[in-house]
Amino acid sequence: VDIAFVADSSSSVNWDTTRRFVKNIIDSLDISEQKGHVGFISYGAEATLGFDFRGHGNAGYTKAAAGQLIDAIVQLSGDERNINEGLDMAEYMFSTRAGGRDDARKVCN
Repeated sequence: VDIAFVADSSSSVNWDTTRRFVKNIIDSLDISEQKGHVGFISYGAEATLGFDFRGHGNAGYTKAAAGQLIDAIVQLSGDERNINEGLDMAEYMFSTRAGGRDDARKVCN
């Protein structure tokens, strides 16, 4: 399964709580090269790709690596919330260019 997390990162949300929530979900998943892959998109006025399905740096496809990448994502400023930007980026994330797998089920949270 390929799971894209799309999170509101405007200044109106508690960013630490949001990141902790996503990491708790990831901790409950089977993340590995052959199993689950996760990616992260944050949005405010615009969307920002935190990381896609191509792996989690040198640590590979692990929960710990995904958690470290999430911790490094900074909250966007401003009150504008444009979820359409986030969903448009999620469509890109599921493409093979961003590491989406043709044979994997796609989930957008």
